Amino acid sequence: MSSFRDPPAWTGLAASIIPPPRRGNLVIEPIDGEVVLIDAAANQMTRLNSTARLVWESCDGRASTRDIAARLAERYDIDFDAALADVEQTIAACAAQNLFSAGAS
Repeated sequence: MSSFRDPPAWTGLAASIIPPPRRGNLVIEPIDGEVVLIDAAANQMTRLNSTARLVWESCDGRASTRDIAARLAERYDIDFDAALADVEQTIAACAAQNLFSAGAS
């Protein structure tokens, strides 16, 4: 059985959605372009690679998945559709790890 919860209702492939803002009460430890997010209350750590970090940091409650994908495509010089798929997968994984503000799912 997976440790991930079902993705929240606001996720959807190729939809232009606005993901909720990232949680502000996590301890953030940068490590060589990556980041470890520590949720002391839940005794949980999540490590994000540089791409996932960019996606998570872009989740401000205003940027859409398409906005974030455009940033990703430009930064890494990749196809927009590939970037959008990566953004959607990353957001769903972050949501499963409870890395967004409460009430967002």
